[in-house]
Amino acid sequence: MKKLITMLAAAGAVYIPISKAAEDGASEIAAELVELIDPGKTFKAAFLPAIEGQMKQQFAALGQEKLDKVIEACAVFGDSIANDPDFALGIATMYAERFSKGELEFYKTDVGKKFINEMPGLTVESGALGEKLAAKHNAAFQAQLQAALASP
Repeated sequence: MKKLITMLAAAGAVYIPISKAAEDGASEIAAELVELIDPGKTFKAAFLPAIEGQMKQQFAALGQEKLDKVIEACAVFGDSIANDPDFALGIATMYAERFSKGELEFYKTDVGKKFINEMPGLTVESGALGEKLAAKHNAAFQAQLQAALASP
């Protein structure tokens, strides 16, 4: 993927805005980082559990067979996003715009490599924590919504 991103950027096929970070070689390091972090994998790891929970709530009345088909459609949708070359290119562009080459070199250190390895799990755990806390505070939120809608 890095080679593809680097080749497309060099050929001008991909517009990566010129910034201080891009000027100092950050685009190439950002492409390397995107290959290492595999944002598609991270996206799928976070997306599917979150959307699956929503679909189970929204479509539970359809029955298990149809619910399974809905969840499979969501998985295919998530794959299409995660595997779209524009996704990796967009992530590389974001990194190149925000970080210098030197800052991106962090990911080649032992701590940076550990961060990359832990990121997908942290993303999933963070999402699960958010869902748990949303459930905890849902009653108060619903009461605020009802009060807001009931007021003139």
